[in-house]
Amino acid sequence: MGLPKYGAFRNKIAGKFLQYIHEGSLKGYLQYSSDNAMSMFSKFTLEQSKTTNYFHIRCCYNNKYWASAKDGDHMVSPFVSKPSENEFSWPCTLFRFVQAPTEGTYYLFDVWRQSYVCRCTTSKSHEDCLTTRYGNQDHYYDRTHILIDFETLIVLPKHIVIKGDLKQYLCTYWYEENEHLKFNSDDIGSSRAGHQVFSMGDGSIRIKCDHWNKFWVRQSNNWILAKSTDTTANNKDTVFWPIKISQNTVALRCLGNNKICKRLTAENKEHCLSANADTITREARLEITEPVISREMYNCNYRTMDSRVYDEQVLIMATEHATNGGTKEASMALSLKYVVEASKCWESSVSTAWGVVASVKAGVPEIFEVGVEVNHNEEKSRSWGETITDMREVMATYTVNVPPMTKMKVTLIATKAKCDVPFSYTQRDVLRDGTHVIKDCDDGLYTGVHTYNFDYKNKPFPFS
Repeated sequence: MGLPKYGAFRNKIAGKFLQYIHEGSLKGYLQYSSDNAMSMFSKFTLEQSKTTNYFHIRCCYNNKYWASAKDGDHMVSPFVSKPSENEFSWPCTLFRFVQAPTEGTYYLFDVWRQSYVCRCTTSKSHEDCLTTRYGNQDHYYDRTHILIDFETLIVLPKHIVIKGDLKQYLCTYWYEENEHLKFNSDDIGSSRAGHQVFSMGDGSIRIKCDHWNKFWVRQSNNWILAKSTDTTANNKDTVFWPIKISQNTVALRCLGNNKICKRLTAENKEHCLSANADTITREARLEITEPVISREMYNCNYRTMDSRVYDEQVLIMATEHATNGGTKEASMALSLKYVVEASKCWESSVSTAWGVVASVKAGVPEIFEVGVEVNHNEEKSRSWGETITDMREVMATYTVNVPPMTKMKVTLIATKAKCDVPFSYTQRDVLRDGTHVIKDCDDGLYTGVHTYNFDYKNKPFPFS
């Protein structure tokens, strides 16, 4: 069964998205109560089992896997650190996706419980949370989950400028007593070039022109004008769906007529925006940039308890030999040279930097035998979203006692692994109009590769 790598879930009856509850009386549970699918609380990783067609579902906020509780409430929540494929032992993290009659909808079957995962409707204390308490009762129908490919949900920045295929920015343009949008400026700082994005929570957006302080709206002739004062999303002609093409390039589909917006010259209008394309043509490719002069992230607070260590490998870092041809035990010093590889990256787990070079000041999480800890001695400014790779050559001295007439083989081994550490942070932007915007975010993700757990292994051989 082909499923997306990352998913969000929606319940049709509740009209809500599934989210991880991180505070309050329901902390730790999964509940259909969110209006926003595009957050860390609603993002889940679907990992196929190595031996079956079942799946493990991991919550991206706390990096834990779904499983049923062992108590009588039978609640399903993300609390297991490592995936478990033993179908007969608790906690088992295997779930089977069963295609429901409607396309894009599924029944979720808990392999260990042998029961469907449903929205709880019979308990006020767990209302709308996931549970397997209803067993396989055929009369219970609220077990359908709408699965959304999370990678189709594009999180655009709040403030944007838009460049078309002619390398001109989309600006307000007064023509024939109407507020048109035209690709006619090469100045990113033009007061007519700025727009604001308003997320509807389901992946769709509304866009407001800064200059006229009005929303985009499709007209009956398909021209897009910045003239709507409607603050609701009831008029689908004011709602758009972004489609990601590449790193900073999108297309916009108008939900009013399901057509793609493009640059068009017609009806005595030149290079204006119109929703009339059936496919993503060259004229429909829109380069998104944030009108930000500078950006910095600080106050990074790592949630090391929610970190994930994976892809562990035991490596042989170096090997040397010490030979004692004498008649007494000898203490011998060996020099072992090896290379340690490390990489570090700080980024958002739900959005990208749209043409903005940003810096982050933070300590570095490191993997130890007891878990992940933060090295604050390494705190300094680094590039946001950029992977920093470091290859460091190390020379170590190791002393070994070698028995008489013996050759000792000394091997230095270590564990190399990846780690994901979520974190919150404060973001400070300076916009091109001089405005300072400060906001707190909880979508930070540190990804690193570290080598740890160094150990020497000695193996004697008879001297020859």
